[in-house]
Amino acid sequence: MRRDQARAARDRTVGACLAALDDDELADLLTGATPVGTGMGGTTATMSVAGVPVFVKRVPLTEVEQGPGNFGSTRNVFGLPTFYQYGFGSTGFGAWRELAAHQLVSDCVRQGRFAGFPLLHHWRRLPRPAVASAPTPLSTEDSIDTWVRRWGDSAAVRDRLTAIAEASASLVLFIEHIPYQVDTWLAEQARSDDRAGPADRIAAAYDLVDRSLRAGTRVMSAHGFVHFDAHFRNLLTDGRRIYFADFGLAVHSGFELSPAESDFLHRHRDYDRCYTAAHLTFSLIGNALGLAWPDGLEYLRAGRAAGYPDLPAAARALVRRDARIAETMGSFWHRMLQDRTTSYPYVELEAALAAR
Repeated sequence: MRRDQARAARDRTVGACLAALDDDELADLLTGATPVGTGMGGTTATMSVAGVPVFVKRVPLTEVEQGPGNFGSTRNVFGLPTFYQYGFGSTGFGAWRELAAHQLVSDCVRQGRFAGFPLLHHWRRLPRPAVASAPTPLSTEDSIDTWVRRWGDSAAVRDRLTAIAEASASLVLFIEHIPYQVDTWLAEQARSDDRAGPADRIAAAYDLVDRSLRAGTRVMSAHGFVHFDAHFRNLLTDGRRIYFADFGLAVHSGFELSPAESDFLHRHRDYDRCYTAAHLTFSLIGNALGLAWPDGLEYLRAGRAAGYPDLPAAARALVRRDARIAETMGSFWHRMLQDRTTSYPYVELEAALAAR
């Protein structure tokens, strides 16, 4: 309880400090932020506000999204195909959707319904800084062409990527800072030199992740919310709690969805449950046996009958439980890499979840 009260106090303090600044003052403050990375969805940095570490994400805000009728809208304003929802190099459906997703999950935390999301302290629309000299995923026409080909030569995807490259504004999201990505944190448990043995540490860490994934995906699904990209680099931890982060691909039943999007969301209502179960399975196999996920998929298929006896006991129990889900999802990912229009095997996955 005290921990959550302290968290709420930090949120109020940071939010109030940032809200008190005008746009120029906030832009000046951002010049001192420490860059973290640049990706398809924007740039990230860290900074300190009132002595509290804060994660900052700049999401490109295109001219289309600022146009009449589109400002603040969660509509699919570019007419993107539904398969662009998958996390295979997608930039998402727009900055306003990402902001709305952050607001939804932050409300969930503040209302005491689920604590496993980073809080959005503040947001602001600001001019986009001049593009740095370092190349970005969309910095050249050739790079845009490459991504468009990967998405089936979709004209809507081209329009979206071109608009991002030319965007003159950004939504700046000031988000609660959580120190570790789950994938690196799990790997570090094997190298820790505390009193517990490595096997015990790893088992305890995976138990925390497993319980948190099941709880978090239940909450999101119950509220008509699908993350669509909850891999272990988008999951964060402070060592005591797991947090679902990075909502660039998230969609919610309350967004302004087309009939096709609503149908897509309904068929994917358990996507996060299956996606996270598969990632957990492949992470267990990878950390125990050193197999990357394509080889891990073959391992699942080959070892099904024997029950994976070469895995540690705790890992073996989780892998056995979710092997069918992981195998189905892994096969889907493999096909998606070849053809982005691959149909999602929701019937098979629903059956696998029911048998879990």
